[in-house]
Amino acid sequence: MADNKLLGCWGFIMGSIVAVIVGWMTFELLIGILAGLRTDGFAALVDPLLLHEAGELLIIGYACLAIYVWVFRGPSIEGFANTTRPVFWTGAALNAASLVGMWGSRWSTWTLVLIALGFLIPMVLPKMAPEPLPPEPPG
Repeated sequence: MADNKLLGCWGFIMGSIVAVIVGWMTFELLIGILAGLRTDGFAALVDPLLLHEAGELLIIGYACLAIYVWVFRGPSIEGFANTTRPVFWTGAALNAASLVGMWGSRWSTWTLVLIALGFLIPMVLPKMAPEPLPPEPPG
């Protein structure tokens, strides 16, 4: 798989797209934190919208990274899933905490979806690992 130049090109393109998505989400979170600290002080760190953005970054960012690892790195998805399980759970917990403060707002449905994804993705990722090839018979 690593010798295929076309696959390597697509890997670079998809990796760049993942980097842009995660970078933009990180930038939005950082701007929100800095603006909140400037107006509300440290109380802004428990703002429901910032908790939602942090949880969204953890879940969506790592889900994009998981898809990249699954498509372009194959067998390493199982190890990736085992090491990122706490990250997904933390993202789900942050979204659950933000849901308390945002109940009934326009973001509450998306927050529920992220909570579900934060718990479902770690269960699905290990099952996506490719089956090992059977040994070839001697002959």
